[in-house]
Amino acid sequence: MPGDSAAPTSERSATQQSADGSTLSTQSSESRALDDLCDGWDAYGATLLALTASAASGGAAELEVVSAAALVDAIEQIGARWPAELVGERSVVLSDLVGPYLRRAQKALDALAAVGASDDDLRVLALAWREALAARPAAAAAGAPLDPLAWLDAVVVPADLRGLVDAAVQQFTARVTSFAGDPTLPGRRALVQAEEAPRTEAYLSANCPGVGATVAAIEF
Repeated sequence: MPGDSAAPTSERSATQQSADGSTLSTQSSESRALDDLCDGWDAYGATLLALTASAASGGAAELEVVSAAALVDAIEQIGARWPAELVGERSVVLSDLVGPYLRRAQKALDALAAVGASDDDLRVLALAWREALAARPAAAAAGAPLDPLAWLDAVVVPADLRGLVDAAVQQFTARVTSFAGDPTLPGRRALVQAEEAPRTEAYLSANCPGVGATVAAIEF
């Protein structure tokens, strides 16, 4: 939920005059960093929520492969934009809480590479996943139920990549423990465990509204 410590992006924006006298909207580097951090957490959280829900029915493997590039990007974005005031919790969050999911995603990328996926192919898959994530607010505004899997129909894997994805799923499932059965995944109920990273959890709740909603929805 939004808190008093961070105003919406529009309120954090500054203005400047262009050469023709018109007003241009700009953002401070701090504002952009916060937006990037929240975007990274939102992508990570929504992906984790979808994987968790899908794993309950044994269908997480394909989602893990399709989402892997976007998930790695999101986690790297979180690390790159980590707030200085939370530096004391950075290691426990990125290594212990987020790290196991990063390592699974990297194994999914390895499976894609093993069947011939190129860097361009991975970028296409990441874009498909992020575009579907971006469509979630529109779905919610249209009255769609709060279903962690409802938006996945918007993930469109191009036909020319379908064979690679199917082959990678076979590689991945043969070499990696299932999501539901992976003992390395933290057995927690939220994106960040309050007892391990209380300041990070409070920061996300105060500054990243979408992440707060995702945290509240996750049940393991």
